[in-house]
Amino acid sequence: MADEYNPLSRYQRLRAIDAEFYHRCYYCGDIANTEDYIPPLARARTPGSYPNAQFFISPSCSECKTLGGINPHVSIEQRAKYIRQALKKKYAATYKKTMLWSREEVETMIADDGMTNITRSLKAVIDMEEDLHGRLHFTGFPLEVNGSRYYNPAESPGDITVFGQRFSSRKLALHSLAQQYSCKVEKLLSLVEDYKGDFEAAVQDLLKQQQQSIQQRQIRQQAEHLHQRYNQPTQWLQRSLSSLWQQHPEHSIEQISQQLVERYINR
Repeated sequence: MADEYNPLSRYQRLRAIDAEFYHRCYYCGDIANTEDYIPPLARARTPGSYPNAQFFISPSCSECKTLGGINPHVSIEQRAKYIRQALKKKYAATYKKTMLWSREEVETMIADDGMTNITRSLKAVIDMEEDLHGRLHFTGFPLEVNGSRYYNPAESPGDITVFGQRFSSRKLALHSLAQQYSCKVEKLLSLVEDYKGDFEAAVQDLLKQQQQSIQQRQIRQQAEHLHQRYNQPTQWLQRSLSSLWQQHPEHSIEQISQQLVERYINR
């Protein structure tokens, strides 16, 4: 009688080399309370299946193992990338909250208003920031399998450079640039998300919006001035000033106003 096939015989157990990573999840760095199979054990019960797979058993936390599920990953790099992306998606909303507030701002609010439901919630988010940031940007650690070293780290987020300014984190860049360009952190974060993390493109868009806002305010003020002087409809003056300024963006509002008066009012 032929020996019964045992799928576990194809797997090799990965172990952390450095003591600081003993019992740590390879995917997120949290406590490893289980093991993950690559490819998933449920998909490897047929002899000869997945001939090009690594067949590793990796230390894992239950959350990361669940996120990986039974997707047919054939290498630990492929599975780690998938799980880390799933982890970032799962905690995207919470992580966004940690980006909007600094610890100093929350502590100031608590000092001014006391521990309200809002400040308590914000403090809880800030307190979990370090742990959450560490998990979402974990890059793995050196492993050993059958006496051989195995390490293929994920790319680290690294520093961020925006128009020559270097920042050690996305959050620091976000808050520093928001202060520098006089806008709300939430507004800048929304633009950064729109531009897929490109801070320079987001800032350029912000400056464009700010310039348009300044021009609209100048148009309204100038239209009101012309209305009082020439008794022309305010809305017509605003539309005319805006149209002329689009044609001659290099001119000042005073020059645009003079053109409007000469062309249409003092004819």
